[in-house]
Amino acid sequence: MFNILSIFTVIINIFATIFNIFPSNLTEGINPDNRIFLCHSEYGAYVYKAGDTKLPFRLLALDTNKDSPTKYPLIVFLHGSGERGTNNRAQMEDSLIKGIAANGTKCFAAMFQCPRNDRWASEKISSAVTDCVHLLSQQYPVDKNRIYITGLSMGGCGTYDQLFKNPDFYAAAIALCGYYDNCTDYSAFASIPLWIAHATGDPTVDVQCSRDIYAGIKALGGDLVKYEEIDSNQHNIWDDFYARAEVWNWLFAQVKG
Repeated sequence: MFNILSIFTVIINIFATIFNIFPSNLTEGINPDNRIFLCHSEYGAYVYKAGDTKLPFRLLALDTNKDSPTKYPLIVFLHGSGERGTNNRAQMEDSLIKGIAANGTKCFAAMFQCPRNDRWASEKISSAVTDCVHLLSQQYPVDKNRIYITGLSMGGCGTYDQLFKNPDFYAAAIALCGYYDNCTDYSAFASIPLWIAHATGDPTVDVQCSRDIYAGIKALGGDLVKYEEIDSNQHNIWDDFYARAEVWNWLFAQVKG
């Protein structure tokens, strides 16, 4: 009987993986995502549930308990529109993972996956990201003065949205080839270390989006913003950007307050 049940469980797991179905026993808060083929040597698979919202994410977690006297930075990563879904794999940005590893600074990193047909700036998804990050900072020994956020393309929009709605929470941010529609109040961006980068000939998101945000911040006297235009006609600037040691040296040097 045990073997039959085990085989049946494996079949169900395979079916769930193929069709990207979440486990049926999710509870409110953070749940382990035990679907097969989600293995990674360092990044564990989880699903955050809040009401009807289910947000998959991968977590680089250090081998330490929440009561550890040593606290570590937390990096939040928001992907672009092409990685939306429920497979809890597509959002694992290799260049980000390699950049963190190359720097060598011990940290936590949460890589969220936005559901299909939704976006980071929607109220329910934005709230889910915020609430889950707060929960992670309570369940792990996270340095609450060193919580960072970075995103690319649609994730750049999500990064701006997080800063706009949580102006005193993040210690620093990096927005790559991003945008923030119809923004007229840049004050939330002017008081935080922010690195904006965009390709001059970006065919997907017009570089003017980043230029406008940068100009809006500078008009408020914001001197914590870094702005960079990369001479390229490609949308993808993140592979090279996240590979640069100076990026991570700058990020990990930022401390809130």
